[in-house]
Amino acid sequence: MRGLEGLSLTDQQRLSVIFAVESYVSGSARDHLNALEAARLTGVSDEEFWAAQAPFLTEAMQSGGFPSLAELDEDTFDVAGNDSFTFALARPADGIADFVETARADG
Repeated sequence: MRGLEGLSLTDQQRLSVIFAVESYVSGSARDHLNALEAARLTGVSDEEFWAAQAPFLTEAMQSGGFPSLAELDEDTFDVAGNDSFTFALARPADGIADFVETARADG
């Protein structure tokens, strides 16, 4: 809560900001742990799973049934996990920043 002091937010708003960020981080951590558990249970890593799906995904994208996907750059899905997490966390942070600015202006 201390990190949100002086931002013209009510205590309830500060707590809601913390819950929003915590929910995103917890969900991401849960997704990561679920992937690790799936790999442990099946003996197939996430990378191996997606490599096995590649021929089917390629066929589907070349079928003409998914033109928007077929137009994507080849490296579209080559996003590192940390880069994806950082990008996705920044979007709610942008919204929180806008919310704080509005609260400050409404003063």
